[in-house]
Amino acid sequence: MTIHHPMMQNHWPQALETLIDWLVLNETLDDTAIVRRLLDILATAPHPALLGGLCRIDEATIDRLLSADAPDALVLRLIGTQSGFLASRGASGEHLVSVVLAGQSAEFSADGSTLVRAAVCALALALAQSMQHGAPPEAAYAGLRGVPVATATLH
Repeated sequence: MTIHHPMMQNHWPQALETLIDWLVLNETLDDTAIVRRLLDILATAPHPALLGGLCRIDEATIDRLLSADAPDALVLRLIGTQSGFLASRGASGEHLVSVVLAGQSAEFSADGSTLVRAAVCALALALAQSMQHGAPPEAAYAGLRGVPVATATLH
């Protein structure tokens, strides 16, 4: 269910930013809980255009992937075919994920101890930017050229 309420437009990017902070401060969170939190936030998007570049995944598929202990597959499956991502893992085991959502020209990158942490953080950064902190949904993807690459480090 998508909520179309003007007040949610201000709270949604805050929820994404809180998720990023939550990941940075809580290394003990398991990947399944992280993905579920992201999905909860996505379900409250104030306008469908803000989810551009993401794939809709039905509840049965979500449950199957999480039951199979595949939260990494689920979070990467969220990234739509018109969007791009690059995932890599360094020799020390750190993961790096960069995401460019459809309609955006900016790349958002994050690294973390797991693929899920890095991917969720990169997605949250990209989605928070798409909202442009209060811009109307019709302008959610306008004017992103020249926006610097946003990064986050999750350890």
